Amino acid sequence: MTDPFQKTAINAIYQKYYNKPGTLIDTEDSELISNSLNDAYQSGLNRGLLEHPTYRQIDIEGLLGHYATYKREPDSNIITTEVLTPGIELVIKTSVDDYEEQRYATEQIYRLLECETPTDKDIDKYMRPFEHLSSKTSKQKNEPKPSLENITAEYNCGISSKLPDGYHLVDYMEDIGELKFEIDELIHKGKLSVEKANYRMAVSEFKDVTDLKSIRAYLLQGKFSNAISGIDKLDTKAREHIPNRLYGKIYKME
Repeated sequence: MTDPFQKTAINAIYQKYYNKPGTLIDTEDSELISNSLNDAYQSGLNRGLLEHPTYRQIDIEGLLGHYATYKREPDSNIITTEVLTPGIELVIKTSVDDYEEQRYATEQIYRLLECETPTDKDIDKYMRPFEHLSSKTSKQKNEPKPSLENITAEYNCGISSKLPDGYHLVDYMEDIGELKFEIDELIHKGKLSVEKANYRMAVSEFKDVTDLKSIRAYLLQGKFSNAISGIDKLDTKAREHIPNRLYGKIYKME
């Protein structure tokens, strides 16, 4: 049994009830007990994913001293994962409605907690905290995720009128697309840093990814003052990922 969540639940029940007269379980057939508990766990898990309304934080443990805490605040569409190991502290932020982003984060979390490369089966099991916290019945509001596809709607709300002279919407969209490419490249670099156990570099790269994603979201929403504030807080190296044309025009968008 390699599922850390299932293992914790089953072991707790097994230790409490196994071979104690008068309790729920009173038998020497440990295999039958194990199978019954596993079936009960799966049934409860499936129901919980559909109906449970109160998940806000989930803690898991990998190797000794390797922990991860998944959190989602009320009315938030972001899941924050804090990873703590003897050699690194890392914060990863993912959207509740972005499966690919969650799966990529899960792969990195598994590497950090288990110190080995995960199989697809391992990733599926470590995805469960995200599944719980992303439950559509968790009574948390999911705001629409900004994307290039909805920029036309944003334009109709006045983005075009905020662009400086000579900076057309098509150029603006092209620059935001280039920023997305820069973010994807940085994610790839962060992944390579984790694979090489260069965790300090990975922390720096993933922090820059989070900051740049936030800036891009503000740009897509037409919140230019927020984007400018975010850019001002970037260090010099991270700022180089902002496309030159966009960087030269953005301070005229306030």
